[in-house]
Amino acid sequence: MRFLDTIAANGALPDGGVLLSSRSTQIFFENRTKDLPEYYSPWPNTPLLYPYGRPDYGFSAWILAQNPDGVVEEVCSPGAFGTFPWIDRKRRIRGAVFTYVPNGFVVTGVNNLRILAAIRRENVKTPARRHRPAAR
Repeated sequence: MRFLDTIAANGALPDGGVLLSSRSTQIFFENRTKDLPEYYSPWPNTPLLYPYGRPDYGFSAWILAQNPDGVVEEVCSPGAFGTFPWIDRKRRIRGAVFTYVPNGFVVTGVNNLRILAAIRRENVKTPARRHRPAAR
């Protein structure tokens, strides 16, 4: 979660230090495959679970939601055993669904997308609050 917090904070650490440059964190939110032909994708063919269409790929992360203006709102990086970290810049939230199953993303992908869809719906009802890391 700390790494997700750092990416969401544009590379800054909670103590004010810098782990990554702003430019480095922005690379996670650049769509590298937009408008390229899709020959294969591990993403399930369930269009209702995607905010703007099937995911594209960026640098080390999937572009889960890129709005019509070209702004990347959500990225994620599902793991081989089903763990699913994501960052939603539009709603200023981030999190991870932790699972451990063989062929994880193949098995858990649709459920993870349903969880994110529920979070998006609920977040529309409840305004986002700023997360402040606990003092040490």
